[in-house]
Amino acid sequence: MNEKKHWEKLAPEYNTEIFDVYASDKFKRLSRYIRKHASSTKTAIDFGCGNGKSFPYLRPHLRPF
Repeated sequence: MNEKKHWEKLAPEYNTEIFDVYASDKFKRLSRYIRKHASSTKTAIDFGCGNGKSFPYLRPHLRPF
């Protein structure tokens, strides 16, 4: 299979087709972890696979850049 074609086909529906770990975190473990380790003196980047789903969760707790 051609990976590029696969992801281009999936792209329009990416947010509904790909597992959303934040939406599925019923015990809010990720939110607690972010609050524990993030601060307004730190910066972070959300990179890798995907379209930046972590950014809205990280941004309120980190220093602007």
